[in-house]
Amino acid sequence: MYKTLSCSYLILLLISFCGNSEAYEYPLTNPYEAAIIGTPVEFKAEIPEKVNVSTRKLKVFQERKTPDIFWYDDYFRYSLATQKGSAPLIFVIAGTGADYNSPKMDMLLRVFYQAGFHVVTLTSPTHPNFIVSASSNSVPGNISEDSKDLYRVMELVWAEIR
Repeated sequence: MYKTLSCSYLILLLISFCGNSEAYEYPLTNPYEAAIIGTPVEFKAEIPEKVNVSTRKLKVFQERKTPDIFWYDDYFRYSLATQKGSAPLIFVIAGTGADYNSPKMDMLLRVFYQAGFHVVTLTSPTHPNFIVSASSNSVPGNISEDSKDLYRVMELVWAEIR
């Protein structure tokens, strides 16, 4: 399955990458300022403007009857960008309340695609489309249950696109 890094190993790994603090060339030294201001243009990677992306839909719970008022969320929607040949697959999960095709998700899709990945973007478990079509209990916020729901969706997507 997947291996996780222990906290101490992760700290050692970060220290080894940081190296000499005097060699730090990023123009913003305050991390809060950097988070708010964003990446200066001269430090931004060039990413493709357009990537061939297909929007797909998936029926997560075959037996579930969607209430009529939510007819538009009967299926879970996600996007897929594939490389021409063999490549690793990455799932990108939207932040709280965001959709699979929000502007930040589109940017991340293009970044990972350029890095050589097949990319699947998924909607946040707190977005209405996920709540109606993919949540096991239709009540977001329980991290354990939301994680299980996300994992179920990832398995179904993987089975569909394999």
